[in-house]
Amino acid sequence: MKVWDAFLTLLEDKLGKETVDEWLRRLKVVKFDAGNLYLDAANSFQINWFKEYATPYLSKHFLSGRGKPIKIHFTVQGKPFPPKKEIQEEESLFNPDPLEPHATFEKFITEEKEHLPLNILSEIVNGTLPFGSYNPIYLYGPEGSGKSHLLMATAKALQEKGYKCFYVQADTFTEHVIRAFRSTSLQEFRKVYRAIDVLIIDDIHLFSRKTATQEELFHTFNHLHTAKLQIILSSIAPPRLLEEIEERLVSRFEWGITLSIHPPTEEGRNKLLEERARAFELPLSGPIKEFLLKTFKNPHRLIQSIEALALRLPHATSPPDLEIAQYHLKDLIEKESKTALTSEKILKIVANTFGIKIEDILGKGQNKECVLPRQIAMFLCREKLGLPYPQIGRLFSRDHSTVMSSVKRVKTGLEKKEEEFLLPLSNIQRIIF
Repeated sequence: MKVWDAFLTLLEDKLGKETVDEWLRRLKVVKFDAGNLYLDAANSFQINWFKEYATPYLSKHFLSGRGKPIKIHFTVQGKPFPPKKEIQEEESLFNPDPLEPHATFEKFITEEKEHLPLNILSEIVNGTLPFGSYNPIYLYGPEGSGKSHLLMATAKALQEKGYKCFYVQADTFTEHVIRAFRSTSLQEFRKVYRAIDVLIIDDIHLFSRKTATQEELFHTFNHLHTAKLQIILSSIAPPRLLEEIEERLVSRFEWGITLSIHPPTEEGRNKLLEERARAFELPLSGPIKEFLLKTFKNPHRLIQSIEALALRLPHATSPPDLEIAQYHLKDLIEKESKTALTSEKILKIVANTFGIKIEDILGKGQNKECVLPRQIAMFLCREKLGLPYPQIGRLFSRDHSTVMSSVKRVKTGLEKKEEEFLLPLSNIQRIIF
């Protein structure tokens, strides 16, 4: 079909020909009519990849002759996707997002003896911490720090105990609000979101500039909070650093407890890699593990690389050669090199924000013009990269205790809402994400 072929050709410019051939041209066109395309995939990984990388281009570039978006339907080896049970559930206008099977408390990897977010959420599930004791519970940390895993694990555990726990990503909540207005179903929307025991919303920073969404969240929040029903939220930033979020919402986000969560260290990422490789029954050699850990610092993209290898080498019974693995991950490697956040990038961004040189941040100067940017740079290396204190100390030619006190000073400044920390970090946050 010409429209599909033209769409794939366009994606070659966006994603690369090899990537399109590997992931998209292998999809089998089952049926096509003026407004629908039916595709059959080899497995669910292929569909998930499509949804992440190809879906953003559909609304503008995959249109019928009348200029309307063409809807895509999937099957996996001839079987409905999602399974029939899930399809029936989707007939309702407002449904929670699906929970990943691997997202459990048992499979959450942490090297910390006392992981406060994990402990508090476990206590909520076990009933040792009553609903509303901390309300809301607000988790923040960079992508790949495990926020979604913990939230999904909490939702799954509470549902198994019979609670009405509603987990949605921020984009889904926004879609529900739009759908409610367009279909004049606002009352049904409010009924669904207020007849629950626990509301969990992931990535609320994505509500930035979405006025109608924030308005409905405000009223939903007030209703649940007044009823002492639990609210759990996550974001990449603490409340005061959220961009374009109404002050009345920010203040409510701070009513309960705000918990930071760090990305896993190299040891944690190694455990994560081995656990996901076992789950996909993918044999990996030592050199491949070392390469993946070195290349994909972000845990989310590390998992993505494992999924990609499992899809592209589906029948591997022995570890592939390193060169073969690199070939099959070429597209992800190129993307990682362009987007990965490093300590060097942090130093450059902080220096540009304050109008000084990187050498000033790394130097011996003790005047405020150097100390404040240095403290913020240390804080970001810890919060965004999860680097150990001694490693940050070596980067800045300081003792690890100095790094610890600097990170603590920035955290205290944020908690006290001191503008000298809030303003530059707000600008830096916008650049990083």
